[in-house]
Amino acid sequence: MGLLVREHVSVLRQQWRYDRDSIRPILMNRWENEFRPLIVRTDLRRDVPFTSIEEHIDHLFRDPLPVLVLNSSTQDTLDYEADPNLKAVLIGGNRLSRGLTLEGLLVSYYVRYAGAFDTLLQMGRWFGYRETYVDLTRLWTTNVLQERFASVALAEEELRREADRYEREHLTPLDFGPRIRAHPAMLVTAANKMGAARQLTQNYAGHLLQTITSDWKIEHGWNATLKLRVPF
Repeated sequence: MGLLVREHVSVLRQQWRYDRDSIRPILMNRWENEFRPLIVRTDLRRDVPFTSIEEHIDHLFRDPLPVLVLNSSTQDTLDYEADPNLKAVLIGGNRLSRGLTLEGLLVSYYVRYAGAFDTLLQMGRWFGYRETYVDLTRLWTTNVLQERFASVALAEEELRREADRYEREHLTPLDFGPRIRAHPAMLVTAANKMGAARQLTQNYAGHLLQTITSDWKIEHGWNATLKLRVPF
């Protein structure tokens, strides 16, 4: 993997330096059509055209762009103290997945299998608080992992509401244990970390559930159906 990425980065550098007409339209299109619309919605004051960032791309590709493979079988190291302005492409293994902080991280490609909530939560710490350039951060992953991230986010939000109930009703974990939504393919954590946790089932028999909001597309389709059935 490291060799393939190094070759690709080398090709990009050579194209920018010696055949800019072949790569400049691609980068400009990406900036103008994918980045700028989000930047405008986030903070209009930071909106700039592609011509304003070209000199920074030129500076990035002028010097070699290191590709570091960080796992237990390589000698590559990440040392911000030796080079505070380090810009690099990092390929991770076990050394990169154990809570390592990547300063100024912008783009992540994540395809590693994760079978537990806490594993995905740990992986979700890539970007931290990027208030000044949150509109530039990107995460690329698989459809399966995207669905699992959504499930973990929902479970975390529900757990936060459980914690809010402690404060609101002056309760403690001795009064009731917080519930964590289960997932059909993932564990909450490893079995040896579950401690006194118990698996419960829940149904909504005897509860009145009412939908008060809906997705616009679904609602729009529903209204269209009504119009077809009720001609007046």
